[in-house]
Amino acid sequence: LSSAGQEKKILYIAHNDLAARKAYDDFNGLTGDAVLLEPYEYMIYDTYAKSTEIEFRRMESLRRIIKGEFKILVVSVSAFIQYLVSPAHIRRSFLKITSGMITEPQDLADMLAAMDYDRVSKVEEKGQFAVRGDIIDVFASNENSPIRVEFFDNEIDTIRFFDVVTQRTIESIDDAEVYPVSELCIGEIEEINIRNRIEAALKNKIISLKNKKLDTIAEKLEKRVRSDISKIGHGKFPGMDRYIPFITGREYTILDYIDNAVVILSEPDAAVQSVITIADEHTKMCETVGELSGLLEETVNMYMSPDEFYAEI
Repeated sequence: LSSAGQEKKILYIAHNDLAARKAYDDFNGLTGDAVLLEPYEYMIYDTYAKSTEIEFRRMESLRRIIKGEFKILVVSVSAFIQYLVSPAHIRRSFLKITSGMITEPQDLADMLAAMDYDRVSKVEEKGQFAVRGDIIDVFASNENSPIRVEFFDNEIDTIRFFDVVTQRTIESIDDAEVYPVSELCIGEIEEINIRNRIEAALKNKIISLKNKKLDTIAEKLEKRVRSDISKIGHGKFPGMDRYIPFITGREYTILDYIDNAVVILSEPDAAVQSVITIADEHTKMCETVGELSGLLEETVNMYMSPDEFYAEI
């Protein structure tokens, strides 16, 4: 498919995750240039038991989508109806480190922390970094081996891959691109805006609960949300996904990441039923959490509604 001599991208929407995986395998076998964007795993309970590998794969997919490095983008309905951060947010979230680059070691450490990397004494797995004097080790989410960055004063002197077990150098390189751990990493300005949005929603919810004589739930909700607000901008914490609507603003979808794409909706009836089922299951989960300590309305409405889905396609 082409227009004015330019090949159009294709967005293929499968009715469920299994069908999306199969379609991706088929398309990639044919073109070698397909991308699969898996759905984000929402975890609204006060726990953090989900796969970081999915987050890493999503970042690689979003990078390719932003840069137009694909012909066919495959998503399931569950991925399509999730709102995303802005494309501009994704574009500025990658970190390029080059030999000869002028920066203070502490500034680089701060950048990695802002990208949701965990500071540890010794890196052992993806998503970690360590500082030892003029040396910073980082296990980038997009690499299979950690990177050692050595400074001479405030200049990056050497960059090399090293073995996480033996600590020996594998290969010296001139530069490296470090992906954020998650697409939801939050900057200072974003942090302020997100906190303000949560505060406003909390105020409205408390008024609503008290009007219904649900003072106990209102107190529990306020205590928990205010505790969570203090953690925003300081890395991940259990239950952080409850605030994704305040991070994304329910404004951007995958269609904002691609221009003039040809949209193919596979099995429309089954797709629409999937939207309804996903919404129902999420609502039930929210009701369970809400009964314990209340929940902000925005968390309940994290996904597109069936009407919003119709409008998008």
